[in-house]
Formats: sequence, structure tokens, C-alpha cells
Amino acid sequence: MATSGGIKKLKSATVKQCSICEAKTDVKWRCTNCDKIICQNCKNLHKKVRATSHHKIVSIVKKVRKESNNEDNASDVGSNDTNDQGSSNGRSSSPKSTRPMVMCLKHQDCALKWYCSSCENPACKECAKSEHKSHVMADLSVYLDRRQKKWDRFVKILEDKELPETLERMKRIKKAKMDFDSNIIAVKREVWMRYDEFMLKLGNERQRILSGLDEIQQREEKTFADALQKMEQEILILESSLDSTKEMIESLNPQNIKQNFDEVCEKVKKVKKTRCPNPEKVKFNAHEVTEKIVTHLYGKLERHLGDPPPPPPSSDDLSELSTPGVDVSLLSSFPTDLPFIRTICPASTDDAWVGCWQQDKMFLSTYDGNTKQTITAKVMDMCLMSNGDLLVVCYLSYNLKSIGKNGKMKELKSDLPLYPTGVVAMKNGDIILSMVDRYDLKMDENSMRRLMKLDKDGNTLLIIENDLDGKAIFTYPAKVTVNINGDICAIDETGEYSGRLLVFDSTGDLKFVYGEQDSTFEETCDLSCCACDSEGRIVASDWLHHKIHILTADGSFIGYLLTEDDGIHFPFCVSFGSDGVLWIGCKLSREAPKGDIVRVKYKC
Repeated sequence: MATSGGIKKLKSATVKQCSICEAKTDVKWRCTNCDKIICQNCKNLHKKVRATSHHKIVSIVKKVRKESNNEDNASDVGSNDTNDQGSSNGRSSSPKSTRPMVMCLKHQDCALKWYCSSCENPACKECAKSEHKSHVMADLSVYLDRRQKKWDRFVKILEDKELPETLERMKRIKKAKMDFDSNIIAVKREVWMRYDEFMLKLGNERQRILSGLDEIQQREEKTFADALQKMEQEILILESSLDSTKEMIESLNPQNIKQNFDEVCEKVKKVKKTRCPNPEKVKFNAHEVTEKIVTHLYGKLERHLGDPPPPPPSSDDLSELSTPGVDVSLLSSFPTDLPFIRTICPASTDDAWVGCWQQDKMFLSTYDGNTKQTITAKVMDMCLMSNGDLLVVCYLSYNLKSIGKNGKMKELKSDLPLYPTGVVAMKNGDIILSMVDRYDLKMDENSMRRLMKLDKDGNTLLIIENDLDGKAIFTYPAKVTVNINGDICAIDETGEYSGRLLVFDSTGDLKFVYGEQDSTFEETCDLSCCACDSEGRIVASDWLHHKIHILTADGSFIGYLLTEDDGIHFPFCVSFGSDGVLWIGCKLSREAPKGDIVRVKYKC
């Protein structure tokens, strides 16, 4: 019984070393997400760091005290096995499941009676006194009872909820596959029927045109035949008159020569001269058979995302990593002939300007893919100004250009110091540009990468380029926008497959950075574009990982708006319309050679 005083020390002791800073002090807290025992200072830091601010931290002192109260009637750690069994019998009134006794591997004559919360291992009385001295200990049977309840609940969830719902989803997927196959077969049948109908109508039109030609030919041939017949009669009269006149000359009969000659002359005068027919001229006006005309007449495929299936049920009981849900509604999608979508600027609720610097054109497209207007320009970025004109920056150009409502392009400013890569116009007329000295990621002492704010007259108001130590902030600032608070949000491409989001206040002070490993759940991010909704939330496209991130205005991660599982691949740009609809430039499959545009609306 010499160890009876030692058990009180064992039950009331707290961990003496923090798992993070390893400071030897009283440790009273445990992070359930990191599964680490931490001190008060590390707890405070845990709550300040954005990546761990949402972690759940619980007190381990209360837990130890509760376990100690439940074990007041237990035997001492140093008592023999008989006393250990007696102590168990003394607690037999509490509801516990009967379990076989498990012996310690190190001390084969001692049963495992304790559970070390610090090491997360069971221990016998000898291990508790040596290896686990001063650790947080709990009665093993109590711990197993708690775990058993959790396991039973887990099994019940699997049997009653998860497995049946998963089987039901599998049925829906199979049915969706059958519906998809039926849809493809029906569309193919319709295409062939359209072909047969098209060829039949072409044959009928050909026959109608040929019949019209035959009718014209018959009519004009009759006209020519009548004219020739009249001409033959004229020739007969003239020949007869000629013969009569010659006979009169030869006869030289003075008595009747004058009378006969007058008769012949009168006969010739009465002959009506037949005019040459003027036949109807015919020409076949064949229209040029362009792809657009054929598509218009024959028909085309319309692609759209159907109503999204119901999301799988939440599994809050199974995982602590679930994020708040975002309700996304897919409105429409359509393909383009661009290799990828560099920039989108919604012009109204129904159409948007679309462009890519790799092709020498930008176009105004409706929500279903019909092109309304095309302009020659290798566009890098564009945005709407407060007066409704479109502000445009182009590849290899130091100029700011605008497109008016008449569709004509004009220069606004032609002496920019660097190449603009991104542009946003504010309501007061100010313009913010992301700018580079060359289009690559190479940096040297002469490199210039910055954000620059201009007023409506072109005067420089703000330049964001270096930090307080004089070091360059940006590697390649590619996009820029502003939120409702006036904060400046910029995309900085830091590598070939990496990009981050930097947010500054209106004076140019850095507020936060998102996209690096310490600020996101991904090892890397390849953020390529960002946009802000009417509530200040930030939506950013992650090209490499096929995801759309959504953040709060202060940079806290909310969740993924869309991922590859939703059919979104390589999202390169995002932009909000005035109606809150998000336009996404992406691809609808990994192998797609051309870019697609998807329109979604979400609630968060």
C-alpha cells in the first residue's frame, strides 16, 4: 500500500510539456483537430492564425477531474491483481460491457487497467508508474465504454443511413446513365431524320428550279418559232416582188408597166417587218454554302448542364472536416472556338464579352452561345466602366482602350509605363491596373511588377510594388478587382503552376494573402482569377486543381463552390454579372480542345 499516495498524484497531475512549443509549464488544453496537448500561449496563437482559428480546443483539466471522481472507489495503482479485480467489482454497479482481461506485453503478469490520454496507449500499473508518470490517465474500461458507444453509433449510422443512402444514390446514377444513353440515341436518330428531311427538301427544290427552267424554255422557244415563221412569209413576199419587178423590166410593156410596178410597191410596203424576239434571261443565283448557313438550316447541338443531382447527405457524425454548404444552381453552358477563356465581362444579364490574347478577336456572346458582335483585338482583360463603355487592355500594348455602345474602339490613354495585364474600373471613375515589364515569371533587379491606380484624367493616385523592406511584392500580377469595401484584390502568378491572392486596403496596405500552404487546405494553389460578389465574398478560380474557391471578405475559407466532380475543368477566369450570376471560363472535359463558358448562381 505504499503507492496509495501516488495514485492521487497520478490522477490530478497535468501534462508538464506543450506538444508545440515544448515549454515545460502546466498544459491545460487539447486541440481536437491537431490532436495535440498545448499550453495557454499556444492556445491563444491557435485562435489567431487563420488556418487554425476554426479548430476546436477543449480543456483537459476538467476531463481529468471527471475521471478522477469516477475512480474514487478504485484500488491503488500499486495494489496486487486481486485488489485490481476487487476494485472492478466495486464499480460493477456502473453499466459496463464484459470484456476479457488483456495482459501487458511488457509486464505479462499485469493486466491493462489504464489509458494514457497523452500517449494514446493503454497501460498496466507498472507502465503507469514508469513510462507514463505525470501523464493524463483514465480508467481503461471507462475509456473503452466511451469508445464502444461511439463505435456503436458509427455502425448504426452506416447501417441505417450511409449504406442505404449510398445504394440509393447508386440507383440514381445508373438511372441517370440510362437516361443519358437514351438521350444520345434519340439525338442521333433526330440528326439522321433531319438529314433525310434536308436531302428530300433539297431534291424538291432542285426539281422546282429545273421545272421553272423548262417552262421558260418552252415559252421562249414558241416565241422564236413564231418569229421565224413570220420571217419566212416576209421572205416569200419579197422574193415574189423581186421576180415580178424583173419580169416587168424585161417585158418593157409601156401600157401596164407603171400600174404593175405600183402594185408591187404597194405589196412590199404592206409587209410587216418581224422584230427579233427578246428572250427572258435566266441566271442561277447560288448562295455561298458557309458553315454558318448549313448550321442555321440543318441545326446544331445545344449543350447545357441539367439540374444538379441532390448533394450526398452530410456526414457530420463521421468527419470533422466538413465545410459549410454552398447551394449552387447551374444555369447554362456553351462552347467557344477559343483555346481557353482569358477574360469574361458580363455586359448585361443575357450576354457577355469574351476574349483571349492568343486569338486576334473578342466577341459579345449571348448566354446560349450566339455571337452578337466581333471585334479584332488580342485582349488581356476588360471591364465595364460607369458610363457603360467597355474598358480593354490588349496584348503587347501600352494603351488603354474603350469600346462604346456604337461598337467602335478608341484610345483613352496611350502612354502607360508598363504592359497592363488586368484592369478594373471603379464607380467614381478611377482605374486600377496590374502591370508588368514583360510577359514572363523571370525576376531580376530591374523587373517592375506593380498595381497602379489612376484617376479618370489619367493621373497616378497609388502604386503598389514593394513592401516595407523594399522587396518586390509581386512575381506576375495577372488580374485585379475590388470589393464593396474598396479593398484591392490581385492575383499573383508565382510559378508555372502556382498562384496566390493578395488583398490590400484602399491605401495599399496588405491585409492578407491566400493560396500559400499555410493559408489553405491544398499543398499548392494555382489561382488564376478572382471576382467579388455583392456581399464582399471573394471567388477565385484554381486552374490546376479544377476548383472554384470561395472566401469571406477577410480571407477565411468558406468552401469550394465547384470542383471537377461538378464537371468543371481548368477554370481560368470568373466574373460576376449585375444580377449576381457568376460566369466561368473553363472546359467541360479535360480533353476538350476549346474553352467553354458556364453560368451559375449560388447561395452561401
